[in-house]
Amino acid sequence: NDYKTKSFVCTIVTHLTIDVLRHNNSFQSENIDDVEYMLESKEPLPIDYLISEGFIKIKNGKSLDFDFDKEIDWELLGIVIAILIIYPEINFKYKFPRLICNLILDQRITLNDVQYLNMDLYDELRGMQNDPNITDQNIHFSVLGDELILGGNDVSVNEGNLGEYIEERANYEARKISTIIILIKKGMFTFLPKDIILTFSSLDFYNLLN
Repeated sequence: NDYKTKSFVCTIVTHLTIDVLRHNNSFQSENIDDVEYMLESKEPLPIDYLISEGFIKIKNGKSLDFDFDKEIDWELLGIVIAILIIYPEINFKYKFPRLICNLILDQRITLNDVQYLNMDLYDELRGMQNDPNITDQNIHFSVLGDELILGGNDVSVNEGNLGEYIEERANYEARKISTIIILIKKGMFTFLPKDIILTFSSLDFYNLLN
C-alpha cells in the first residue's frame, strides 16, 4: 500500500506493456501514429494544441480547465495522461485538477471540484452555503425530477442536510460526463496497469500525475 512502491511497480508494468504493444502487430488504434510520435518525442503536444485552440483553458495560473462540451479526442487525452506518468522527466508546466483524478478513480467529487466542471453550478452551490435562509428557499433533493437520494422529491434542503445536498448535486453533475471519462480511461489503461492505478488515493494519483 506504500505510495512509492506502487508508483515504482506502476512504472515497471507500464514499460513492459509498451514494449509488448510496440512489438504486437495485431495492436490497432486510431491514434497509433500520435502515440508513437509522443513516445519518441516525449512531448505532450496534443494538450499544447488544445490550449492554443481554446479547447482547454487555464484556471488559477496552472490548472487545466476542460470544456466538456467540446468535441475533442478524449481517448487521446487519456493516452497523454499515461505518457506524462510514464515519463516524469517531461517538463509539463500545467496541472490536472483533482476533478479528473477523482473521476478516473471512480471516486466522488467535492464542491471544490465543481469549479472545473460547471462554474455556474459552483457559484450557485457556494451561494447556498452562505445563505442564512436556505430553509426558506423551497429546494428539494431533486434536479428536473431526478431524485438525488431515495425519495428526494419530498426531502427539503435545510441547514442540517445542506452539505449532503451539495455533495449529491455535485456528483449528479459529474455523471453527465461519464461517457467522456470512460474514453479517457480507455486511452490511459492502454498503457497503464489499471489494477494498480485504481489502488491509489485521489491525492496520491494527483501527485503521480502532476
